[in-house]
Amino acid sequence: MEKATTIGIDFCGIRCENPFFLATSPAYADYDSLSRALKAGWAGVFYAMDGGGNELDLLNRLKSEYPSKVAVAALPGKKEALVAELFEKVRAAGADALQIDAASAHFLRGGLPLPLIVKDSSITESSLDAYLSGAGAITIDTRQSTSKNSRNAVHHILKLSSNPILKGLDLSGICDVCSWRNALELLQAGCSTIQVHSDGSPDVCKAIAGLVSGLGEYLSKHGLPDTSSLVGEKSRKLLNLRILAGSSQD
Repeated sequence: MEKATTIGIDFCGIRCENPFFLATSPAYADYDSLSRALKAGWAGVFYAMDGGGNELDLLNRLKSEYPSKVAVAALPGKKEALVAELFEKVRAAGADALQIDAASAHFLRGGLPLPLIVKDSSITESSLDAYLSGAGAITIDTRQSTSKNSRNAVHHILKLSSNPILKGLDLSGICDVCSWRNALELLQAGCSTIQVHSDGSPDVCKAIAGLVSGLGEYLSKHGLPDTSSLVGEKSRKLLNLRILAGSSQD
């Protein structure tokens, strides 16, 4: 029997029902708006928090009511002792993973309670240091390059995903609300997940339906079993071209 196509994907070792997440945003910082988004079909949320009681209660409530959804606690850069304290608090509240700014990456030295994602505008020594110390993914904000030309964002992700130093690292790209075709390009360039930033427009709940159906139809049409089979497709082709070019010069 032929296996059905699924748009699910593994990210940092976490199974996600699809690759589409809501990025951190003041417009999606309360329970009602987050609940509506998850119910509409988003795989999960990146939730900015300082570790306050209300935030922890909200996180715990979301995970209790939507256990299959992925909640990433996005923590601000703080002193080492406070970072460690927040790690434990968000883990206890039910967070599936942690995201922290690259500026705080030097605090991290393995033994973390949850999968770690480092947010960086570009690959720097600090983000590389964090990855080598146990981080499983890097979040890259592609919005500036996307606003000028979507191909700039794709090129940026391609450069990162084809870097041999970063082999095995998951990438997550932040972009504005986009079509499934734009999302497909970022996935093919190397992103495992896409964080969609919204200013609170109700269209974000409608947008997920188009993203999911468009990606699902593309996978089925091309005989691909799941989303992971197309992630990095373009970077692999780029690497093969480099290998061929090098061989021709020998």
